[in-house]
Amino acid sequence: MIAEYSSLSGEIAAFPLFIKSRNDGRLVCKASRHNNTDIQSSLSQGLDLKVIVPVEDVTIAPHPASETVWEGQTLSLQCRESRGTYVSYEWLRNERPYDTTGDTLIIHRLSVQHTGNYTCVASNRFNDTMTFSCSDVISVQVKEYVSKPEISLEVVKLGDAGFRAIVTCRSLKGSPLITFSLLNDTDVITKNTTEGTSAIFHVPVELNRVTGRVRCNASNEGNWVLSEPVNLTGDLSATPMEVIALVFCGFLLMVIVGASCFLFWSTKRRNNSWKHGINHEIQSDAMPRMNFPADVSFKPQTVEMKTFIVNFAD
Repeated sequence: MIAEYSSLSGEIAAFPLFIKSRNDGRLVCKASRHNNTDIQSSLSQGLDLKVIVPVEDVTIAPHPASETVWEGQTLSLQCRESRGTYVSYEWLRNERPYDTTGDTLIIHRLSVQHTGNYTCVASNRFNDTMTFSCSDVISVQVKEYVSKPEISLEVVKLGDAGFRAIVTCRSLKGSPLITFSLLNDTDVITKNTTEGTSAIFHVPVELNRVTGRVRCNASNEGNWVLSEPVNLTGDLSATPMEVIALVFCGFLLMVIVGASCFLFWSTKRRNNSWKHGINHEIQSDAMPRMNFPADVSFKPQTVEMKTFIVNFAD
């Protein structure tokens, strides 16, 4: 019972109330005869009373409590207000509406795409008056587990100091810090913790001698993965790029030699042709030249021989 009123002359009962949030709900008026139980009491129709309390002091309660979570986990964000009734909720991620309703945001199987700044906006309305309250921004950082690393090695000569294998361990993804370890069977040869997704190790080797199989181990936040094994050997065999470079150099050398031979042959032939032309001109200039009249015939002619005797007087 909220209040009671006694009417002696049949006047309408009026109940002055100081409304509080606990008064929210259905109100019913009950009328009964005072001190007379023979008359049955009667009840009025119900009246739904909405007590609107402006929303205030909105906060977000995350679970897990840490703002840093790992991919695959489930994240729960609950919007809480210190006071307020008939509250509506809107979630924002990076200041853009997030497709969800209600006071609790649940994200299953987190991924890096869920990284961002989350805000809860709580509001309620009284007639034409809208009341808003925004929570502080909560930053969610979703970290990635390191992926299976790939291992590669290259052998280099160190002058007179022998040979060294440069071993590279590389993962495609992973949030720092990542610890890379170089393993020989089950023993750790060396390790390196880095903020990147790769690490380089230098290991002494002997030429053309297999010293064992090695693997890369990558780990972060309790997660660890192994690479495929490779033989650690001082093999100076060329890499694919080196093979291509050697083939190209050989082809280029063949082109240079062929061009040189062709140029030599062409020059020699040109010189021989020049010398033959000079000799021909010299022979032509050395022969006597005879000029004959145009009417002279070179056909055979009959020549008559006559003898003349000449006497000279004393």
